[in-house]
Amino acid sequence: MNEVQPMSMAPGAMRLPTVKLVELFREGKPGDTHTDEALAKHCGHNTAVGQPGYGYLQTAIKYCLREYGIVWRRQRGENKIECLNDIQKVDFLSQERKGIRRRTKRGMHVAGAVVTSNLNDEDRTKHWVQTALFGSMLAITAPETTKKLAQKPETKAMDVAGYLTAMTGE
Repeated sequence: MNEVQPMSMAPGAMRLPTVKLVELFREGKPGDTHTDEALAKHCGHNTAVGQPGYGYLQTAIKYCLREYGIVWRRQRGENKIECLNDIQKVDFLSQERKGIRRRTKRGMHVAGAVVTSNLNDEDRTKHWVQTALFGSMLAITAPETTKKLAQKPETKAMDVAGYLTAMTGE
């Protein structure tokens, strides 16, 4: 008789291809790579961009980041993913900040296109609050703010006072 293998994840929480990928990725070390072909063999689905198994891959990558602190990233044009080292993780953060800034600028353009005289008091207040938040995000993500924070000795990740000082220029 066949023995039942215990699953490492709660049944129903993830589909089997995702579970297989998580089991592979959670043992990852910086510099490890997996090609799309190897991933397809491992989980039984094509995990390339735009293919049916791509969702399984992304779910597994997000799960490993959240639960194990292991960062996997697709290498553009190379049909593979790589486990990032700490230097690559810092570069990744810089790219994410730039993306957030681009989306925030777009939000500010939308906020500028709102004709506030067409809004009732409640919606006008919501608009002002959202515009203020987007303005703060623009200030925080500005390259000048990053440079000012880098010049401060021992900048901490959540140094709110440092952020405010860098944003106001004082």
